[in-house]
Amino acid sequence: NAATIRTGKYIKVMNLEIYLIYLKINTSKMNMDDC
Repeated sequence: NAATIRTGKYIKVMNLEIYLIYLKINTSKMNMDDC
């Protein structure tokens, strides 16, 4: 059970990082469009 909780937390962190990267890409695209 402890291992599954640990992996679950790890996956959540990974998803957060991916989400942040995705947001950065989207904002940079929007900034490029503004120019």
